[in-house]
Amino acid sequence: MRTVSIGGSRSAGRSVTTALTLSAVALFSTIITSRAAPFFPMPDPFGAHPGFVINLPPAGPGLLPPGGALPPLVFPDILASPDLGHWELEFNNPVPFPVTFDLTLAFPGGVVLGGLTLLPGGSMYFDIGYFDAPPEVSPPLWVVTAVAAPGAPIGPGILIDTDAIESPFPTGVPGLAPPVPGGPGGIFGPAVGGPGVTVTLALIPEPSSLALVGIGVVGLASCVWRRRSRNLA
Repeated sequence: MRTVSIGGSRSAGRSVTTALTLSAVALFSTIITSRAAPFFPMPDPFGAHPGFVINLPPAGPGLLPPGGALPPLVFPDILASPDLGHWELEFNNPVPFPVTFDLTLAFPGGVVLGGLTLLPGGSMYFDIGYFDAPPEVSPPLWVVTAVAAPGAPIGPGILIDTDAIESPFPTGVPGLAPPVPGGPGGIFGPAVGGPGVTVTLALIPEPSSLALVGIGVVGLASCVWRRRSRNLA
């Protein structure tokens, strides 16, 4: 009589499942890597900002999954100039099917909201002129953050590359220049609704400004507490 070990079969089944899972992850990683090369040689891929200084070097493509966030990118403003800074971004779809989602780009001087469709392997390049900080004594700090809402229809994730540059003279006006598709391409149009992706460029308040805000909050809380005390009395 032949004896079959149930435990052994289960162990073998788990091993096969683990192997298949690892193979799938490896395959997906290969796809991501093969598509990670940017279509746009940033910074300033079209030579629109001669004499620019790089405040934030290109970060390289980072994978943003649904419900996830990329690590914040903090950088100094090294050019003491009141002229426009330029925030460049490339969004790339690394999966073999199209994705469509709402994209919000927030920056000093405005907010851009639209619907971004990326074909398989397609990219979209954005150049945003933003208001610089006043001429600085000590370089102010800026931060770029990227967040995808839970359930954002971006498949397993999209790739984002970004940088920030600045010219010592006026180059354009604040706001979004016409987006440029790359590779298989895509479309940026009206918002489609639903959970999406938000990418923000913001000035980090100086410690003195934060202290003033804190004093104001404490003062307001004290006034409210005294008013409530008088009412109770």
